[in-house]
Amino acid sequence: MLFSLDVPLGRVVYASDAAGAALLHGRTELIRRDFPSGEVLWSKPLESEVVDLDSRAGVLHVLCADDSLVSLDAVDGTVLHRRPLPPYKPLCLHAASDGTILVGTSAGQILRCPTTRVQGRTADR
Repeated sequence: MLFSLDVPLGRVVYASDAAGAALLHGRTELIRRDFPSGEVLWSKPLESEVVDLDSRAGVLHVLCADDSLVSLDAVDGTVLHRRPLPPYKPLCLHAASDGTILVGTSAGQILRCPTTRVQGRTADR
């Protein structure tokens, strides 16, 4: 076993970026933990519960239950962008290799969220 916690992790994604290997996870708070030690490197409270998350090219994309998509710098947790989504009850997301964020909804739709450069980083627009 690598490490254990007294509370559920929520959604989890592995990232290897400029700050090293990490687990990014959360439910109502996003947390970056060193991998494999489990040491907390940063935490960021959210205004809504995490539905799903994915990381690509140093950006953590978080799909929230309040129909929003939040993009953060995965290294330090800085919010790069927050965008509202149509109220189709988001279920899942995927950060594609070209930077596009795909969001699956309970209405059977796939939303395509193109990316743009924000503060020197790629984030959703």
